[in-house]
Amino acid sequence: MSWQLTGNDQKSSAETTRLVHDVLLANDLKLEDLSGFNAKTAIKKMDKSEAALPHTVDAREWDGWKMEVDVDIEVPSHEKCSEGNGRTFTVHGLTYRPLVSVIWAAFTDTISKWFHFTPFRRIWKSPVTGREQ
Repeated sequence: MSWQLTGNDQKSSAETTRLVHDVLLANDLKLEDLSGFNAKTAIKKMDKSEAALPHTVDAREWDGWKMEVDVDIEVPSHEKCSEGNGRTFTVHGLTYRPLVSVIWAAFTDTISKWFHFTPFRRIWKSPVTGREQ
């Protein structure tokens, strides 16, 4: 328990229980494998091995972001234009995220349980006129 109560306060009881049951009590755990263990070194090794893997999907692309997209926009001008309301310009290499992707990410996040969906009415009474608005 001293491990859980020292350091930062992000270690939950569930994580401590999981550490004991899934790691420390595992049949294939050999204490000699942990001799000289350093978490920073282990993380660097994992990062190097992941970097050697073939590129699959950028995390931003996985989360709904569209990468390196060309978008045409119409910019209004004071001149009369036969094609429409302005001149068309192309913006190259734009990164954006569609609204549906943003909504999906928001509602699948654990913080969404705190979202407030019940509408309310705000009433303000003017201190000068006494009228409610």
